[in-house]
Amino acid sequence: MFRVKILLMCVFLFICSACAGDKSDAPQDGARYMLVSRLNGFCVDVPASSMEEGRQLILWTINNMKNPSPNQVWRLQAAGETGGYKIISAQTEMCLSVEGDSRRDGARIVQLPSAENADSQIWVFTKNGKQYSMRSNSSSKMLTATGYGVDRGAGLVQFEPIDNADHQAFTLMRVR
Repeated sequence: MFRVKILLMCVFLFICSACAGDKSDAPQDGARYMLVSRLNGFCVDVPASSMEEGRQLILWTINNMKNPSPNQVWRLQAAGETGGYKIISAQTEMCLSVEGDSRRDGARIVQLPSAENADSQIWVFTKNGKQYSMRSNSSSKMLTATGYGVDRGAGLVQFEPIDNADHQAFTLMRVR
């Protein structure tokens, strides 16, 4: 009986430690997420599941929380020693990228094939309360919804960091 209790306690502790690991909201290499805007609850989306290189990414209504659409799911890939990640579409396998490696405010955020040593495809996550802001490794500007992102279909751009800006804050919703 004592051995059964010990065994059950070990199983309970193993399950609890596994669950605690899953609840971590810190970005994790290889994990898949929906990137949900704090402003309006819309998520980063590849419009119309487009396979087109250079297509601007948008914010769109979440299609299905229980079984997310691949065009709204993003996999993180650690980017060497930068402390950042490539954000890769589950739909297209292309990366969230600053168009033309631009350093200017308002440069569009597009999907492009992964390129080695492309700082415009590396994003550094900074915790902001319960959400994260994502800073381009090449320009130090933030992933931002245009027009403050209030409309469905708002395009994504990069812009100077703005303190407590809802249109620059995203929740990482982990998906399988």
